[in-house]
Amino acid sequence: MQCGTAPPAAGKLRCDGCRAYQKQYQKQYHEDRKAAKTKRRPELGRAWWRRLRLAVFDRDGWRCQLCGNAGRLECDHRDGNPDNHEMDNLRTLCRTCHIEVTRKQNRRPDPEMESWQRLLVDLFTS
Repeated sequence: MQCGTAPPAAGKLRCDGCRAYQKQYQKQYHEDRKAAKTKRRPELGRAWWRRLRLAVFDRDGWRCQLCGNAGRLECDHRDGNPDNHEMDNLRTLCRTCHIEVTRKQNRRPDPEMESWQRLLVDLFTS
């Protein structure tokens, strides 16, 4: 008994009201999941992104643009905006370089580290 109403019929786990609610919830859940998957490119899709990536790899000679490696290639957004799919904003990077570039883009400034860096620069330049 889920809702406090009369117990469900023999052999049923939920009353009719609870089953209807569950079906409605499941339908909304799956619609939300589907919308979330296509949120960035709702009118496009996987095939479109695959073709774009391959075009970027072809343009860049199937090599990482930072280190020249040819293994585990990924498509990187130079400006960090995953919604900007202009060809001049995309480049080919190997997995290692892509992780490093993304880490640098997402790095938060550390005031203590910056003060130490300024101190070291002052020591070595004066």
